[in-house]
Amino acid sequence: EQELKDILEKNPDNQDAVSLSEQITKKREISARLDSVELFKNKGNYDEAIKILNVLYYQSYDPLVKQDLITTLLAKGSNLEKKKNKKDAINVYDEILNLDPMNTEAKTAKERCQTPVISEKPIPPHPKPELEPQPAPPKPKPMISLTIEQKKQADSIYDEAYRALKDERDYAKAKQLFLKVLEVAPDPNYEVYQNAKEKLKLDEFK
Repeated sequence: EQELKDILEKNPDNQDAVSLSEQITKKREISARLDSVELFKNKGNYDEAIKILNVLYYQSYDPLVKQDLITTLLAKGSNLEKKKNKKDAINVYDEILNLDPMNTEAKTAKERCQTPVISEKPIPPHPKPELEPQPAPPKPKPMISLTIEQKKQADSIYDEAYRALKDERDYAKAKQLFLKVLEVAPDPNYEVYQNAKEKLKLDEFK
């Protein structure tokens, strides 16, 4: 481009250089307008995008602009079909066929819109299956009222069992003490009872 500018500065009447400069300017203008077209398409505003593309195409007859115009018209037609507006969709497909009479997508889409929809008989609702009787929920574990003394004793034995397990690695002693916790505080809802029962499931006690 700098070389072109230098040529025009030296010889402003150079027709080849002038023509090339005009082509470059026109391509830049088209590129800038196409950016706005993309913005409109991304927002689903096909009408504005098509207006700009129509102006650009009939000013330049650029084949790339023509293809972009056809693609945008196809998107608009498809959108109208989704909205059950087949009449306007057919008009859009006709616009495409005016630009490109051999366009198979537009032909197929137009035929699809012109084909009457065969109404289907409504499918009768399926009878609701009889529900199988569900098993009764398990009975809650009976509450056992522990005394404060039982809880204190269970806590103490649990701590001793835990030390035997973790510090002393005396698994036989630990198992015996955890079982003792279950005897001293036999309430399945008591947290220490539950912890002791979980510990007895460890691999070391199997």
